Amino acid sequence: MILEDYRKRIDKVDDELLRLMNLRAQIVIEIERMKQEADLSLEDAEREKLILDRVDARNPGPLHRLAVRNIFYQLINECKFGRITI
Repeated sequence: MILEDYRKRIDKVDDELLRLMNLRAQIVIEIERMKQEADLSLEDAEREKLILDRVDARNPGPLHRLAVRNIFYQLINECKFGRITI
């Protein structure tokens, strides 16, 4: 396999990651709507910790566990505080 083939594979993975991140953001929007209707707090630090612990435990590598936690931490934060556009 040549370098360009690997780059094409990375592009496909990146496209899928982008699709999944936006799907996750759409689900967050729905959760926020439900919480607002129920007059619940939009933030849930305990749930965020559970998510980070879950991905940490399920990470098979080769990415380091802290790298995975940081990526998901950032993803969670980008979906908060009105950073999602509808």
